[in-house]
Amino acid sequence: MQDTANVAVFLPRSLSLMQLIMVVSYFVIILAFLMFFRGGKIQVVVTEKTDLTDIRAATIIDLCYGLVLFVFKIWNSLPMSTTWVFLGLLAGREIALTLFSKNPRPYKRTANLVFKDIIRAGAGLLISLIIVIFIM
Repeated sequence: MQDTANVAVFLPRSLSLMQLIMVVSYFVIILAFLMFFRGGKIQVVVTEKTDLTDIRAATIIDLCYGLVLFVFKIWNSLPMSTTWVFLGLLAGREIALTLFSKNPRPYKRTANLVFKDIIRAGAGLLISLIIVIFIM
């Protein structure tokens, strides 16, 4: 809902039927590209994590993700980045799996994965800020 709100800010307050069809068609095409490329670059971030094949872990992450988004939508008026929430949940899961693993030295790999995600998200944030500065 928040991602849609981010897009809706740039749309006129009232849309004609043709404009609505164009906007919905654009979203469908973008989603089709994401499905065609099997998730794109974000899927690389997800697939490099530990124990990806366990559907229970993915379901728990989805449940937590949905709960956090719901809480922010209902009880919080501050805008929130869903990307940071998603990366935080993935990092938390990775750290928890590392702490409960039997491997005596898995911490370096986990730290690398978490910091790589932070760098990626930080780079996206930096690029967004640079674009905003140049637009103003």
